[in-house]
Amino acid sequence: MEIPHTDMPRPHETSTLAQLRAVTSAAHRDLEQQVDAIGGFADPRRRQDLIRRFAAFQLPAEAVLKPHLLAIPDLDWERRNRADLFPPSSRSYRLPSFPAPANVAEALGVLYVLEGSTLGGRIIIRTLRKAGVDCAALAFLDPYGSDAGNRWRDFLMVLERETHSEALRADACKGAVSAFAQATRVLCGALA
Repeated sequence: MEIPHTDMPRPHETSTLAQLRAVTSAAHRDLEQQVDAIGGFADPRRRQDLIRRFAAFQLPAEAVLKPHLLAIPDLDWERRNRADLFPPSSRSYRLPSFPAPANVAEALGVLYVLEGSTLGGRIIIRTLRKAGVDCAALAFLDPYGSDAGNRWRDFLMVLERETHSEALRADACKGAVSAFAQATRVLCGALA
């Protein structure tokens, strides 16, 4: 299942969000084509490996983002962490390092990718449940449940406030591009 993407800014989007969507649209589309999340999570033979890969992306990202984002007003960093939602078995492997952002704006660009994945995660969970797949081990895909829309809007408010200049928006875009490159390496490449 593919989620529609566009390079064109939407009328309600902030300038930062429009730029982030534009610079990551192709990478997002490519990643979705390479990672068959619905098929992988539905297949018992592929599920554990895919959960492990999602953990190998998410957990190191959270670790490098925390110093930059913990004190950001209105972000509520602690509630955005998903580490406790992954099954313990997914953390029993050596996790790859995640490229550290240089500043808050870059960190917010990375977080844009992580938070955006929660919207796609809701669609994945909904599709799997309709197919009768047990989703108990997949809570990390939909960490906010019915509050996902509110959490996304709260994030966008902080993102716009913290990236109020062209230079900061450029840094956010750099972080988002870096996050998609890392996601592609971890979700599609070889893991130790």
